[in-house]
Amino acid sequence: MESKYLKYLRDDMKYLGFGDNALLDQQLEIQTEGTAEGFELYTDAFFDEDTRLEVKLYFRHSDKENRYFFNKFDALLVYPEEPARNRAQTFYVFKGKGVTFKESFNLLQGRSVYKNMINMDGEKYKAWIKLDFGEKDVHDNYKIKQYGLRYGYELEKVLEKYPIKELQQENTKAELYRSLQRGNRQSVTFDKQTKSEKMYIEANPMFKTINIYPHVVKVAKKIGSLPLLPSPEDSGEQPADVADPMLEEVPEEAPEDERVLQDTLVKKPPTRKRIRK
Repeated sequence: MESKYLKYLRDDMKYLGFGDNALLDQQLEIQTEGTAEGFELYTDAFFDEDTRLEVKLYFRHSDKENRYFFNKFDALLVYPEEPARNRAQTFYVFKGKGVTFKESFNLLQGRSVYKNMINMDGEKYKAWIKLDFGEKDVHDNYKIKQYGLRYGYELEKVLEKYPIKELQQENTKAELYRSLQRGNRQSVTFDKQTKSEKMYIEANPMFKTINIYPHVVKVAKKIGSLPLLPSPEDSGEQPADVADPMLEEVPEEAPEDERVLQDTLVKKPPTRKRIRK
């Protein structure tokens, strides 16, 4: 395969969060020198101390050119101590775009991610997406719920309700927005009347709020790589950023009895912390 096509693949891998793994890059170069119809690469990562994210990346050979395309990856979130909680999802890649490595972890953890989308008419738009762990499609994937502009979730206005120190400067404010949009649980500082306190927050577009957690120090473990396994059967390609016809319509308002209660840190410090898992 020509070197320029290998560079395209490396660029796609980097954009999707797989670019800082030397062993994975070495395996990619070896496999693209062959002529197989497709191949798989494997890697894993520890984004927190409680889970492991195992990923299988699929590459398919072009029917027209001597090159490969990265067209999807399977992500499995493993709870070593609680295997019943394990979750898996296939994420599709279209022209190098789609859900990233870390975003797949965030989605499987139950958080929401803000993505560029394309509908069936080719129109581009942005929406929050979230996996529905209560229902799967015919491909055994969790159905995806999305919350677009009309749903009315404005992260910036929600954050303004809270005394978050990082909102006071434009550079830290922009970084905070980007982190929450990627689905991260982000550490912030709440400036209360009597003291400052570190907390974790995450976006919750479904209930038009944010989730707030007590600050607990977590140490992310180093990203590793699993052994290279034999080539798979290619199972087709589907764009990740193209709206899935299986996507459900989301009601304009969430049911009242399911709403997440707003934290009262703005008005007064809570008398007791609630840990939500």
